Amino acid sequence: MRILHLNAGNETGGGMFHIMSLLNQLNKEECLLGVFEDGELYRRALSSGIQTELFKQHSKYDLSILKPLRDFIRLNNIDIIHTHGPRANIYGAFIKRLIKCPWLLTVHSSPHHDFLGQGVKGKLFTGLHVRSFQYADHILAVSDRFKQDLIDQGIHSSKITKILNGIDFEKELPFPFQREDFGFGKDDFIIIMPARLEPVKGHEFALAALSEVVSEFPHVKLILAGDGSRKSALEEMVSEGDYPITYTFGVP
Repeated sequence: MRILHLNAGNETGGGMFHIMSLLNQLNKEECLLGVFEDGELYRRALSSGIQTELFKQHSKYDLSILKPLRDFIRLNNIDIIHTHGPRANIYGAFIKRLIKCPWLLTVHSSPHHDFLGQGVKGKLFTGLHVRSFQYADHILAVSDRFKQDLIDQGIHSSKITKILNGIDFEKELPFPFQREDFGFGKDDFIIIMPARLEPVKGHEFALAALSEVVSEFPHVKLILAGDGSRKSALEEMVSEGDYPITYTFGVP
């Protein structure tokens, strides 16, 4: 069985690590990855020895990749298409109309929050994304919450399977950071928020909550671990608000 996994390729958060973890554990002769952008996922997949194909888009609205995708699926005898992420899911619905091939998708996040703060285009993409679910043969949800969201949107529960994200406990990790690396004391209570620095993650709510907490418990500290388009805005918010935020990490 040959499975083609599709993703936009601009993913740098949990979705990317989910896809990489999945494909590294599966048979690399049977599983292929297709991406629409030459980004972090594309480079990591190639370096890991995953069969990876770049279907280069000139923009997010470039439908010219549909024919190369269809031809690739036929020439490589793909048995199942598995899409990850809003853009790939939307294009999966188009592909479904072009070729007879079972299609499943994984919902990694709340579809109504994926395009927060993107105005009219965001609303348009949200509508297309949610509508694409109706055409999938099966849907995988990574949590009970996302499964219930799909049911609330009219997707029958028999069409949805919940599969939680796995953790590889055999993987060797780099030497861990120490409290002293960030100037923390032994009595500090440290909260770590690992998340892309994007609107959907709601860092403002974490900062607002923290401001309430530290007024009574000044030893509470917060680490934002992640990277993204809102990094500069959040750093400015932290500096102006005098929040006890110590550091932001890039993608490891």
